[in-house]
Amino acid sequence: MDNDKIKPFVSNTYPPIAFHVNDLNNNKVLHDSYEVYVDGEYIGEKILFAQNEKPEDIPAYLTKEGYKDFQFQIEGNKIFINTINRQISEEMRNHLEVYLNIK
Repeated sequence: MDNDKIKPFVSNTYPPIAFHVNDLNNNKVLHDSYEVYVDGEYIGEKILFAQNEKPEDIPAYLTKEGYKDFQFQIEGNKIFINTINRQISEEMRNHLEVYLNIK
């Protein structure tokens, strides 16, 4: 009956130790991202891949492309762009869809 005794389980494994190597260099671990809306319509996502990228790159791009009459606002992880008229809104949406897919 000695063989029927329950023996304690002994493990030779240790739990893993986790840490972020990137934290040591103060690099971004996760990418910031923003949902982009033009006149209330979702256009796409702006992902900030590089440390020097920022949400304000969008209005700078739009201004460079010739758009002037629009408002830009950031609320949390959402970017809202409002235009004055429907034609500008449609053109801007098309431009931004391409821009967000390339960047």
